[in-house]
Amino acid sequence: MTEVVRRKNFLVVEGRLLADGRQGQLTPEEWLYEYDQVKDELVGAQVAVVAEFKERIRKQVVERAMDVVAL
Repeated sequence: MTEVVRRKNFLVVEGRLLADGRQGQLTPEEWLYEYDQVKDELVGAQVAVVAEFKERIRKQVVERAMDVVAL
């Protein structure tokens, strides 16, 4: 298995965890960074699945930032 395939698989697994509000090996911010690094290499259904994870994770990051500001 190539390094690119491993990175994409890891991104999907971690994205699923983080999008569901569970803890993964990456923080949401780290996941978003990794997504930006590999988004051009995604193909087919990966594009839609990972894009949905991105939206859900980004929403959590924004909500968490708003909570911090509210304190």
